[in-house]
Amino acid sequence: MLKHSTLLPFLLRNVAGTFNGSFTNTNTADRIYTLQNRAGTLADDTDLALKANLASPTFTGTVAGITATMVGLGNVSNTSNATERAATRTLTNARITRRVATVTQAAAPAMNTDNMDIAQITGLAQAITSMTSGLTGTPSAGDYLTVQITDNGTARAITWGASFASSTANLPTTTEISVMLRVGFQRNHANTIWDCIAAPIPVSGSGDMILASAQTNTGVKTFNATTLLLRNVAGTFNGSFTNTNTADRIYTLKDAAGTIAFTSDITGTNSGTNTGDQTITLTGGVTGSGTGSFAATVVTNANLTGIVTSTGNATAIADAALSIAKTSGLQAAIDLKANLASPTFTGTVAGITASMVGLGNVTNTSDSAKPVSTAQQTALDLKANLASPTFTGTVVTPSGIAFIAPVLGTPASGTLTNCTGLLVSGIVNSTSLALGLGTIELGHASDTTLSRSAAGVLAVEGVVIPTISSTNTITGKRNQSRTNSTTHASTLTPDLSEANIYFRTTQTGTLTINATIGTPVIGETIAIFVSSVAAQTLTINANYVVYGAAFPATTTAGKTFFLTGTFNGTVFNCLWSNQV
Repeated sequence: MLKHSTLLPFLLRNVAGTFNGSFTNTNTADRIYTLQNRAGTLADDTDLALKANLASPTFTGTVAGITATMVGLGNVSNTSNATERAATRTLTNARITRRVATVTQAAAPAMNTDNMDIAQITGLAQAITSMTSGLTGTPSAGDYLTVQITDNGTARAITWGASFASSTANLPTTTEISVMLRVGFQRNHANTIWDCIAAPIPVSGSGDMILASAQTNTGVKTFNATTLLLRNVAGTFNGSFTNTNTADRIYTLKDAAGTIAFTSDITGTNSGTNTGDQTITLTGGVTGSGTGSFAATVVTNANLTGIVTSTGNATAIADAALSIAKTSGLQAAIDLKANLASPTFTGTVAGITASMVGLGNVTNTSDSAKPVSTAQQTALDLKANLASPTFTGTVVTPSGIAFIAPVLGTPASGTLTNCTGLLVSGIVNSTSLALGLGTIELGHASDTTLSRSAAGVLAVEGVVIPTISSTNTITGKRNQSRTNSTTHASTLTPDLSEANIYFRTTQTGTLTINATIGTPVIGETIAIFVSSVAAQTLTINANYVVYGAAFPATTTAGKTFFLTGTFNGTVFNCLWSNQV
């Protein structure tokens, strides 16, 4: 039978009888609690809080009893990254991707070897003065570095500096126009430098190819004339082969060490024993001893001059053996020669100078270009020109010819009107003698009157003619501005002696506006218009002082930049704006 007990009266006292334990029921419905069939201690909420859920458990402290295999990492060893990096490893069937970095072209390129294995420099626009000063990083012994340099269409000098040195390859000292130059280095930790181990010939074929040892190649290798160079031991001079063949030729080297002879080396006395057929050109006196003979059929096209003698075989060369019939081709060669006496040449004769024919003092000058001789010029200098002659001394006229000098007299005053061909004498460079005229009529009496307005000032028909130095007011006149227009250039240097308004119609790159040239005057103005499709970097010289907002650093794409300034005696005070 069930026994019911209300809250708290059911107490369990400890063995000492000092404390009670009780159950508190907060159920809102009937519940059945089943005790396990074994001895043990009941767990409370505190005990449960120390346990992890089966689903998505969260552990604290150190978790034990779980292996790498249990979490799917059975093939992973417990090694730190530092230990892994320091350990010696062998990579098999693995690819190492080198770090490629683009380096901004400069006189001292900035390269950090901690971040790159291949440094690419393109568009090099100036000489590299030092590859060392911009170099940073902490390389390890044996590290490799490749530097690739391409210029901007102009060959540029390269200075490597103390951090680089020639090793199995020489450091190149210049780029080749528009061709990538690849230079390989390996870190020499003992000397704290990068050793040059590869500096190949650029793609187009220029530069030195240095072979560290004898090379064995198969197949045919072709070099153009003068492109196969043999450098001397000191590396100071080259030797090259020039091929003038008009067909393919095969040259066979003798099976012996020796020095290649020039044609100029094959001179003097031929000595020794020749075996087999020989082709010999005999000049001068030919002597010999011993035995031997020339067969009649082998003396072909031979020039035998001087005395031919032989001791030991006086009949070695019979007279019949030297007949024209026995010397094939000799007659044909003789027919191509001119006689010494009264020769007749054909074609163009060369090698004969004017001195050889007794004309050493004669130059090859056409009649129209021949100069006047000294004697002729002296005689001509004593003659007067037909037009406007100037005579010296006393002029004597032929007898029977009389000259009548016009007599003007010396009137105190009067008017000379409509006179032509008047001989005026007595007007000289003097302050006491002058021609005093009130006005001068040009044309006729009522045409154009030239008169004196003031000292040094003339008037035409009563209107004063302005002088360059005078102050004048121009009314009703148009002042034609001086302009200059160009499409594109990297600089603009206004020349105030030529123009005051400059137009740059299609600027496609960086623009620098330089100081003006010429000699501006105070108050002189200048205007500059720059139009560009895309925004371009803009640099303006300090000769232009802006009022208001500072000059822009770039132009505006598709707009026109306008600058106007007035010279204050030192600089141009300027205002600017952009097209709206």
